[in-house]
Amino acid sequence: MSGLRGAEPVAAPDGSNESRQEALEILYEIATLLNTGLNKDTLAALVGLCELGVNPEALAEAVQDLRQEANRLREDAPGEPVVRR
Repeated sequence: MSGLRGAEPVAAPDGSNESRQEALEILYEIATLLNTGLNKDTLAALVGLCELGVNPEALAEAVQDLRQEANRLREDAPGEPVVRR
């Protein structure tokens, strides 16, 4: 996973890391079918934040705002390469 691991709980509530991974795989498949554009690391971070009590609707709004800002920045700087880390 990415550097966003701090947002994820250490283990699933039932103590099974395998069941957590399986649940994330299923959520990723659903997210892909719904064309959310979320990768596995981002989805895991968002699920982890929800598990920590962050409002899912607020997270969805934040993701949408960040995407809009990223698109605006790309439009303002056409021809410049997008730096991805």
